[in-house]
Amino acid sequence: MSIQVFARLKPGCPFSCSNASVSFEAQSFNVDGAFDQKATQQQVYDQCVSPLVTDVLNGYNAMLFAYGQSGSGKTYSMVGTPNELGMIPLVAGDLLIKDDCLVSMYLFEIYKEHVYDLLDTENEPLKSTEVPRLYQDLQRELIRNSSEFVDKFGTAIDQRRVSETKLNRESTRS
Repeated sequence: MSIQVFARLKPGCPFSCSNASVSFEAQSFNVDGAFDQKATQQQVYDQCVSPLVTDVLNGYNAMLFAYGQSGSGKTYSMVGTPNELGMIPLVAGDLLIKDDCLVSMYLFEIYKEHVYDLLDTENEPLKSTEVPRLYQDLQRELIRNSSEFVDKFGTAIDQRRVSETKLNRESTRS
């Protein structure tokens, strides 16, 4: 198993980066790759995520995990905008162009210590939040093509809870 760490700097961020390090004041952190504020979603996808898609298509498991403080750009990187798709829609697009590929989708958010299934239109908190049981309680969608993905993903994303924080006016909780 190999874990790689990539950093993406949000516009206005006081950090600076080079190809394999991120610096803030006198501290520098080594990473597998770094993207400055000018990096496009496609550039991040091509370098960080596309190799994972290739691995998945070759039968390996892969995980993409976004981490950072509120307002750091996780939702933008993962979901994107209508004009610049994020990592999740780009992955789905690459997988769903294969004739023999199905995508199994679960989408949930954790908000105020409750887990909500974003594919469930009633969107009530789940009763069980224990990880082994969590996936049994979540609704699963099998996605066969891009239009199904757009429909299901868009509906789920619209159900997320959004509230203002001191760092971000429209911070998501998912």
